[in-house]
Amino acid sequence: MKETAKYYSENPEAKKKKGEYDKKYNKETVEDRVERNRARREAMKKGRVRKGDGMDVDHVDGIKSKKTRVMTASKNRAKK
Repeated sequence: MKETAKYYSENPEAKKKKGEYDKKYNKETVEDRVERNRARREAMKKGRVRKGDGMDVDHVDGIKSKKTRVMTASKNRAKK
């Protein structure tokens, strides 16, 4: 048994806390991915992007925003 698994088997409170965190974090990441995919599909329908074109759909005011723009993947991933 690996050390992390051993730790959580010996500490049920820590295991419960980790489970709650993982469940919450996973739900948030799935929801964000769904929003990104939806925005990408809409841009593809409008002809703004194509598969393999090296472009990303940028959410102007955050992931929940409906405002999007198209920019190169390198610029979108480099901005902070």
